[in-house]
Amino acid sequence: MLTSRPEAAESIAVVVPARLAWPLYQLYGAYVCQPGRYFRQVSHIAFYADGAVKCEVPKVLARIDPIDWTPEEIGRRRQSGNDEDRRIAEIIKGARRLGWEGDEYQLFLLTRPDSGGRSAGHVTLRTELRRQGSGRGSAWVQRQRYVAVAALEAARALGDLDQL
Repeated sequence: MLTSRPEAAESIAVVVPARLAWPLYQLYGAYVCQPGRYFRQVSHIAFYADGAVKCEVPKVLARIDPIDWTPEEIGRRRQSGNDEDRRIAEIIKGARRLGWEGDEYQLFLLTRPDSGGRSAGHVTLRTELRRQGSGRGSAWVQRQRYVAVAALEAARALGDLDQL
């Protein structure tokens, strides 16, 4: 008789609308959103932009909520001598240049395609997963959506994920 619930071995991705977030990820390997935004426990982030889930599905390395998004924070992190702090300072500086100018955000540090691939937990889909519909209200994800990473890897189009 099974006396305890087995641990979930499945990796879960949150799929986020990413018109602005996808370019930021490409440049800095990070995802930024409003502070306090709720997310279930996830291992990966997938980006939905231009009518498709993008091929790169990075693993979450760290989550900081909230994080000051100020020039003072950039300076403080640069001076810390810590590599992660220097990376965060560059993300804040670059994101502010791109228009992310609030005082506080939530920051996810993510893997990049060149950060060790599968061994680092980074997933690259064989193709973008495109939506079939078009027009107002046809976006596959409006706020966020949760999907097993294995399902993303097996899918050939977004419609395959709707069947789950």
